[in-house]
Amino acid sequence: MARDNVSPVQSFKVPVNASDGTASDTNSFVGPCVRFPIAFTVALANIADGDLVTDYPIGTLCGGSGKVVGFTATPTTVASTGGKASTLNLEIGSTNVTGGVLALTTTTMGTIGVVQSATAITAANTFTATSTLSIEASSTTTFSQGIAVFHVWVELDNADNNFATLSSLVGATS
Repeated sequence: MARDNVSPVQSFKVPVNASDGTASDTNSFVGPCVRFPIAFTVALANIADGDLVTDYPIGTLCGGSGKVVGFTATPTTVASTGGKASTLNLEIGSTNVTGGVLALTTTTMGTIGVVQSATAITAANTFTATSTLSIEASSTTTFSQGIAVFHVWVELDNADNNFATLSSLVGATS
């Protein structure tokens, strides 16, 4: 499961524009979500080469099958000591997702609220009800400070069925 220094938080609905499904700045929600983030808050000084998150039960917590479509990092406390870096990637099961490489540096983690996006995810990104997700770090020069929220963006295959499962897990209603 996730290491002690990582805090997962799931978000289950996103505001959407009813006409084309794009993000909206309104407070209205249209049906069950199709795409949402799973968030992990991490103290950058705790990143070391190897798994940052190991075998997070993405299929169970997402209520079934889908695909990982994005990976981002947003600093909430800046990293200020120069020359620090780490490269993160995602795994589903023990298979690396194609793309989705997130390069962290003192510079990219140096301004609160600026979202850093990974490279495009292009393959090996589907999950099933029994799949697990891991976040791996490599080429790490240990950060001295900073905190970031990492978002793994997922898209569900069957939003209606998956949302029913999600609702039962969190006690929500649609």
